Amino acid sequence: MIGYFGDIVFQTSDKKILTFTDFKRTASASFSEHDRIGKKSRLEFNGPENQEVTFKMKILAGHGVKPWNMLHKLIVACEKGEVRTLVIGTHKVGSGNYVITKLGAQYEHVWNAGELVGVSIDVTLKEYK
Repeated sequence: MIGYFGDIVFQTSDKKILTFTDFKRTASASFSEHDRIGKKSRLEFNGPENQEVTFKMKILAGHGVKPWNMLHKLIVACEKGEVRTLVIGTHKVGSGNYVITKLGAQYEHVWNAGELVGVSIDVTLKEYK
């Protein structure tokens, strides 16, 4: 097991390949800026912002994962605002709780009768506290 996002397990085996690429984690902080006459402005730390994670998934039917089912599962999680745990290896990422804020899907291979056999999915997660 590489990790998981809720019930979606990232793994490679002789029967199933479900991985990600271009995993990017962003942390940031919030500041207020106060103007001062004749001086440089002063920053005031307000606190950390929720972390963001982006990655890509390429789902191929020949690798033991049904592209249409996986895409549907991710869309439902996004549209319902489901909070899921994100773990890579044995480590929670940030607080560990994330929601999907954005999905993009590129239908790469569609066969007869609209059978989706290959899809690339861009996933954007935001930490949920």
